Amino acid sequence: MKKQIIDLQNSYYHSGVISDSGTDLFLCGSGVKQYNLERSCYVQTISKLRNAIIALAHSQDRLCIANAAKEKVTLTEYKKEGDSFVENQRATVNAYNTDGGNPIYSSDDQFLYFATQSKTLWRYSFESQLCECFYQVEYPDQTLSFDLYEDQLLIVLGSSSDDRHCGFDV
Repeated sequence: MKKQIIDLQNSYYHSGVISDSGTDLFLCGSGVKQYNLERSCYVQTISKLRNAIIALAHSQDRLCIANAAKEKVTLTEYKKEGDSFVENQRATVNAYNTDGGNPIYSSDDQFLYFATQSKTLWRYSFESQLCECFYQVEYPDQTLSFDLYEDQLLIVLGSSSDDRHCGFDV
């Protein structure tokens, strides 16, 4: 494993996901790239976006990139065709950034959950292509982060100024 770590040091990455098989890394930072651990090489530049975060579907044949730029968050889903991922669909939300955690596919891969500004949780439907506000913090000093297991959504609330604004919602 040391060889792969050394090879990746020439590029900047701030987030990523690994495939269930453990053979492919999907790295975000210096673009969005797929790196194959068995061959010790990049196999695809999926996107040149530098401010993206990524989610890999449970089926492993789709991935979604959330990218924040110019007061908009763009979701771009890619489907696997052969050995490559190609763009499948795209949606845009008026928001400033994608803080609050990595996007997460629902257990049936029909929805994508993602947060903006650590204040709002969104749910995007791949079937209807609708994006809706799913949860919003109640107080200006609150922030949220989230996690999803099967169909159970955990929202963790924090506050920098009032302990009464901290907690969780399931």
